[in-house]
Amino acid sequence: RDKEFEECQRFYREGLTTSFIRILTDDAVKTWKLDIQLDIYNNSRYLVELCVYKIEDDSTYLLDLLAIVFNPSCKWNVFNSSEDPTSCVPGEKWEELLYARPLPDAHKHNMKVVCLVVLINRFGQLGRFDFLKKRICKGELTVHILSFLLRPFGLCSSFLTKRVRNDYIIAIVDKSIEFINSLNDDLLKKEATTDSRSETFSSIMKSLHHLCSVIPGRDDIEMFCLKIIFRLLQIPSFSGKINALNEINKIVPSMSYHPHFRTIGDEEQLTTERIAMS
Repeated sequence: RDKEFEECQRFYREGLTTSFIRILTDDAVKTWKLDIQLDIYNNSRYLVELCVYKIEDDSTYLLDLLAIVFNPSCKWNVFNSSEDPTSCVPGEKWEELLYARPLPDAHKHNMKVVCLVVLINRFGQLGRFDFLKKRICKGELTVHILSFLLRPFGLCSSFLTKRVRNDYIIAIVDKSIEFINSLNDDLLKKEATTDSRSETFSSIMKSLHHLCSVIPGRDDIEMFCLKIIFRLLQIPSFSGKINALNEINKIVPSMSYHPHFRTIGDEEQLTTERIAMS
């Protein structure tokens, strides 16, 4: 019912958002004492639980905050990346964490991100990976909402367990691609030329690219991204073409890089016909 009260929405939009962004992205995090770090962890856990209960409302403010909490590159997660798990959650054992785990080579990159792993598992233990799959695969979607639903999990995709990838992520990726491909030219044009949503397609493509990177043999995402960019380039409006070119600049750096050189024959060139047939 809080959707009916502007005061609650303002609290989500301004109070929570401003506070957590300042705390989790502050350069001063490395100077804070242990008791402050633990308070931040506990509040982050409460935020995840709030997102769990409110995810059914498609609250973009809370989903945006969830993306910050689940971002392994945010300053608080980076600073707490090498902490022992017992310093964050006493008594919790890694073998009981079924939804996320530290990276296998975490010691090489100082990216254990122990507290992040615990928070992702808390989200899963409360049944929200099940809801996320149901929401995307069976619910009514818009491009705008899909971008917010995917982003938190694209950011933390490297930490998700094999079980989560097999049970949830593959179906979510397949449905997301199917939904975007199903958009007719009018809907695509509407989404691409709306200024407030100019980042929507790049956010979806980036999130799907991250999710596919942890699914073995899932290299079709690059052709999907190119097809969407190609369709955006065909939008007659100037703003649509500019947005498409911006998408190219954003998506190319994240494409797979193959460190070898060879001559590309005419039959391998990316053409209108080849994109249409793929």
